Amino acid sequence: MLEDHFYKVENTLHDRKTTTKIVTGSDTIKWIEINTVSIGWDGGQALLNFISDVSKRKQAEEEIKQARKLAEQASRTKSEFLANMSHEIRTPLNGIIGMTELALMGQLDADQRERIEAVKFSGESLLDIINDILDLSKIEARKLELDAITFSLRGVIEKVMRPLSTKTARKNLELILDIDQQVHDNYIGDPVRLRQILFNLLGNAIKFTEQGEVRLEVRTMEQQDEEATLHFAIHDTGIGIAGDKLDNLFKSFSQADSTTSRKFGGTGLGLAISLSLVEMMNGHIDVSSQPGKGSTFSFVIRLLKTEPARFSSNKVLPALRQKKILVVDDNDTNRKILSGLLRHLGIQCELATNGMMAYDLLRQRQQTDAPFDIMLLDYHMPDLDGLQLLKKLRAGNPEFPMPKIVLLSSDDVTLSRSNLSMAGVERVLIKPIFNNDLIRILNELTDTNGTAKTKPANPVGHLNLPKELKILLVEDNLINQKLACGLLTNLGYDVTLAIHGGEAVALLKEKTFDLIFMDIQMPEMDGFEATSIIRSTEKESGRHTPIVAMTAHAMKGDREKCIDAGMDEYVTKPISMKSVTEVIIKLAIKN
Repeated sequence: MLEDHFYKVENTLHDRKTTTKIVTGSDTIKWIEINTVSIGWDGGQALLNFISDVSKRKQAEEEIKQARKLAEQASRTKSEFLANMSHEIRTPLNGIIGMTELALMGQLDADQRERIEAVKFSGESLLDIINDILDLSKIEARKLELDAITFSLRGVIEKVMRPLSTKTARKNLELILDIDQQVHDNYIGDPVRLRQILFNLLGNAIKFTEQGEVRLEVRTMEQQDEEATLHFAIHDTGIGIAGDKLDNLFKSFSQADSTTSRKFGGTGLGLAISLSLVEMMNGHIDVSSQPGKGSTFSFVIRLLKTEPARFSSNKVLPALRQKKILVVDDNDTNRKILSGLLRHLGIQCELATNGMMAYDLLRQRQQTDAPFDIMLLDYHMPDLDGLQLLKKLRAGNPEFPMPKIVLLSSDDVTLSRSNLSMAGVERVLIKPIFNNDLIRILNELTDTNGTAKTKPANPVGHLNLPKELKILLVEDNLINQKLACGLLTNLGYDVTLAIHGGEAVALLKEKTFDLIFMDIQMPEMDGFEATSIIRSTEKESGRHTPIVAMTAHAMKGDREKCIDAGMDEYVTKPISMKSVTEVIIKLAIKN
């Protein structure tokens, strides 16, 4: 029987599968597939052929191939469009933000300063939107990568909270930072992306909260020798979100409902980007909310630990632990955080929930042999605020022995330092209160020898910068020329201008420079070609002039392209005094 012959197959003939195109007489194309198998047949070998019409399958495969090709082309077109859009928008933004920054360095009256600051804020808001769109594009294309560098957790949080405190001050909100004292500080990860997540979530909380508070809480969930799982929670007392709207929150270009976008603005990208970044950090994000009562956004990430914790109670002067401190704040959370920190450090403190309670406590303790040494006094309180309390104490008895006053305020704009000094305020801390700042100030107020005092922060012009530099600026855009020249001359540097790469190459044949800021996209000769010629010339002279790419190209790979072309550093437009000074310091240019 046929079955018996299948067991006698030898290996001299091999199975094959062939697909062949056939054109019929009517020019119709057919695809057939021939499967050839060797079989035993009548004591020998034979080939058994199965012929199938696979035209529909081949047509489907071709359609899939074409669709993939079109998708890849669309992706390339999208990337090229985004790169071009980034460049074209960043270039005028560079002029808007940079020129307002220069204007704010000059002499302005209050109205002028307010209007120019509004222009600068609007420009920065537009830049945030552009960055969000670019980030989303990178995430969708799976081209966004995380860095792995050492960073301070508290340093990252401080960089987020400082600028946001201005927004909460304008809305008369409490911005509260609550970090467990046992949370480790130094980790390996991507601080820029962690800062972006926190900024998005805290910014949203502030945007949708009209009264009350926004609180960032940081805790350690799990901790091992080399790793820690951190839990971040952002609580607000804002408008809240209905349960049936929560599913839309983390979708791109989506908010809880259309009225939210009309009333509060925003692209609806921040939460989608934050979700992707948290997941890239092997974490997850959650939200709970009650309409009219507020929301809580929380996320968990796992990070590698490095080095011992920077924060230590050993920084506290021994004499400070003998001082008696009164904490006056109407916000319950603020009192708990401040008192918790002080007691953790072994410092005695008592609490007052309002100005009148503090007034009574101060009067009572002055009649004993244990008066308060230092008072941490909230500025904004109902009925009797911080300054009114100080005035009331003086009015009853001008010789009233006052403790040393540290004023706590979320408002650093309208406070007059001279008026505060006249009221008896010795130090001011802007909320949210950071542990290291509080300890430093308490140490200074306690230290009678002055050893705990730190030097005041130097203004921009007196950073660790070289005092004299000859700089060649290569830039074709008139506004950008004025901006970059203004920033560099404000630092006291001698600036020579070239309007394209060819002119820069010619100037370098006649003069030497300490540093070159090189635009990339220019007519006649672009930055890449100019850099190539400069580096070739330097091979003969043995000289190396640092070149900094100064460009509106900010897509992934642009920095690497500049470095590979022979440039030493890279700053993206819009440039600022901060980015310029940072790159000069990083290059450690010597006179």
